[in-house]
Amino acid sequence: TAGGEEAERSLAAGQGYFNLLMFREAAIHFRQTVRCSPDSVVARLFLAMSHLHLREWEEAQRHFQLIVRWTGHPKWKALGLNALGCIQAVRANMEQAEHYFQQAFEADPSFDGAARNLTSCRSSVGKLSLYFGSSELSCM
Repeated sequence: TAGGEEAERSLAAGQGYFNLLMFREAAIHFRQTVRCSPDSVVARLFLAMSHLHLREWEEAQRHFQLIVRWTGHPKWKALGLNALGCIQAVRANMEQAEHYFQQAFEADPSFDGAARNLTSCRSSVGKLSLYFGSSELSCM
């Protein structure tokens, strides 16, 4: 269908911009993809991650919450929960952040970013170092 082809083109363009770390441009294309194909978890993951990199916390959180609710894919669920943990950590809600990181680790123990973030939250004095998980998207 024309909508499906448009969604594929928008997704490919968005991924190109995302890989170039041009998150604002990437978000425009991912938003278009989600409009054409609202059930595309991959497009929504990229859109949410773009918002995360742009520090647009509310938009990122909204999309990650939908992803976590919709997906049965362990890696995607872990990425969403990890990102929600990062958002909470940025907002200094450390208890909630740790809860999300723990859930992310349980969803997919092979995703080590959540365990690193959990350790960082528990041991950090001063500046917090967080792993968003963007590199996990490069293989999609």
